[in-house]
Amino acid sequence: MSAIWGPGTLILASWATIAAWGGHLLNKRQKRLRAVFAHDLSLATERFRKRYDLDAAGAAFWEQEFRRYFGLLAAPPGWAAKQPLGAPDSLVDDYWHELVLCTALYAAYCRASAGRFIHHHVGAGSAEAYARTWIAYKACYGAPDPLAWPAPSPLAVAWVSKTRSDGGGATDSSSTGWDSGGSQGHHHGGGDGHGHCGGGHGGCGGHGGCGGGSCGGH
Repeated sequence: MSAIWGPGTLILASWATIAAWGGHLLNKRQKRLRAVFAHDLSLATERFRKRYDLDAAGAAFWEQEFRRYFGLLAAPPGWAAKQPLGAPDSLVDDYWHELVLCTALYAAYCRASAGRFIHHHVGAGSAEAYARTWIAYKACYGAPDPLAWPAPSPLAVAWVSKTRSDGGGATDSSSTGWDSGGSQGHHHGGGDGHGHCGGGHGGCGGHGGCGGGSCGGH
């Protein structure tokens, strides 16, 4: 018996295709989210620990805060894509420097958690860019630890909040599709807007260049 295809059948088939594709995208996003917080960065963390003479708990703290920041950059582009997120003036950025030096590890981390390479550029670290990061962090993870995330300028916060309310985009987890709880919040990305290594730390050259000191072959 031949199959009978009518308008209703075609509509159902189309919806099934759309649902399957949506499930594929959701699964990919979930895998990337897991990678943000689960990808093995121990090689970079140990180098970072030795460089700054930290104990294991201290190094783990800065690794966690970096992962949270990277989660903001790695999520699907949203309102922050055209308004880059700024790195904090703390060891979060120094951890990022250390990881960038582990070139193969950093490239693999970017692929796994973002699906693209995210360039390090602290030149995006204006007061406004940092306030945007701080607001997004608070919305997705809760109150930032001031050791890692010093409070931004109230004027910068007010300006970012105003541009948001004027249609500049949202920062809460409902707008991004990421869970706001614990250590696995989703965030808008600004990584594509980041240029080359440089900025307030004299670029990655302060650590021997982006390719130098390459973590034992990484």
